Amino acid sequence: MSSMLARYMTRHSWSRLRAASAALTDLELEYFGERKIRFEINGIDADERMAYVEERLREAGIRPKYVPPADELAELVADDFDATIQLRVASVIDSLVDKEAIVTTVTERLRERLQLTDAEDFIRERFEEEPAASWSDVVDVEHRRRTRASREEIEEMVREAVVTTR
Repeated sequence: MSSMLARYMTRHSWSRLRAASAALTDLELEYFGERKIRFEINGIDADERMAYVEERLREAGIRPKYVPPADELAELVADDFDATIQLRVASVIDSLVDKEAIVTTVTERLRERLQLTDAEDFIRERFEEEPAASWSDVVDVEHRRRTRASREEIEEMVREAVVTTR
């Protein structure tokens, strides 16, 4: 171990030893505390780095693999299963339905009726009512209001597009 340390040491000021010192070996304490030399783990060759890290973990009492306690494990397994099924269903839906084509179709069918056409006048009128509002907030709020008012129509267009997609 000390030969590995000697080969891969780099000189750096080391002033934050406090809490970490309890986990250090005597040799590491000597290098960190007295000599003010910091060990750069990235300085270790890749084939030796993993062995070093695994050795230090074992010395610290870390087991090679962790299995959560039974009460937590059941919930974690259920959550993982739910997420796996959700991902698979979403993938199947994405393969069956062209969401972007539906969004484009609905947008174009509603654009003339719902999009602000007199934007500058509309924004200036809103500024008189709400001087602190930004122009983008005014536009966004109005588009959301118009879209909410057309919610049922939009849902019907989407339903129709999904059914005819297959």
